[in-house]
Amino acid sequence: PSAFDRILGSRMGAEAVLALMDAAPDSEAVVVSLDGNQAVRVPLMACVEKTKSVATAMADKRWEQAVKLRGRSFERNLETYKMLTRLRPPKLSEADLQQHGFKVAIM
Repeated sequence: PSAFDRILGSRMGAEAVLALMDAAPDSEAVVVSLDGNQAVRVPLMACVEKTKSVATAMADKRWEQAVKLRGRSFERNLETYKMLTRLRPPKLSEADLQQHGFKVAIM
């Protein structure tokens, strides 16, 4: 975990407390979320609607739209996952292995 990860809980908690202190009885419910690296307040119903739209896009097999609706961070993480799962070590012949000095021992 990075230093950012280590303080993230404290920052989100502090923003949640500030949201409670700013709230009035008729205030709209909010969720504390991240936008880039900033803690932000997002209306709860907007989050619920977005979640429903992701579910609808997935049910309709509109995968690209579902990924976009999940956000930039999800999209970036998915692309990284795809790249890492496609990586394969180079295929070397027995002669190449001997030439480069690769040896395998099984115990």
